[in-house]
Amino acid sequence: MWNKKIRVLMLEKNMTVKQLSEETGIPNSTLNLHLKTRDIFERPRKIAKALGVELKDII
Repeated sequence: MWNKKIRVLMLEKNMTVKQLSEETGIPNSTLNLHLKTRDIFERPRKIAKALGVELKDII
């Protein structure tokens, strides 16, 4: 999965979630959530379905 790949890259670069957060401007808590989530598109997919549109229409 994508989150495992990110974790591997972070390890290779000796980067913590906090450092990645500072580099990207993405809050630490948000990064932690996404790194633990199996599918980053799970919530947007549910939203798209509820709106009756395709995922590509909202991302």
